[in-house]
Amino acid sequence: MDPQQEECESLAAPSGSTVDVSDRVSFRTRGSQRVICVRGVVFAHYDVEGRAAQAYAMITLCESGYASQTEIARSFDYSARSLRRD
Repeated sequence: MDPQQEECESLAAPSGSTVDVSDRVSFRTRGSQRVICVRGVVFAHYDVEGRAAQAYAMITLCESGYASQTEIARSFDYSARSLRRD
């Protein structure tokens, strides 16, 4: 198995450092990598320094109906207004 894939799978595993966005969505950050899971399935994986990738993931979560705009903004430490702007 590819080392990068192994790292991604280890990030997707639930742990005490997991942040719950809603009852279906959670994310975990290790170093500069973040994995967002929806019902245990990897939804997005990106480098936290990539603002565009994070904005895309947050907007897609909201538009897909997996979490509310307020839940997403609170979990990612943004205001709901900033999320709407994106």
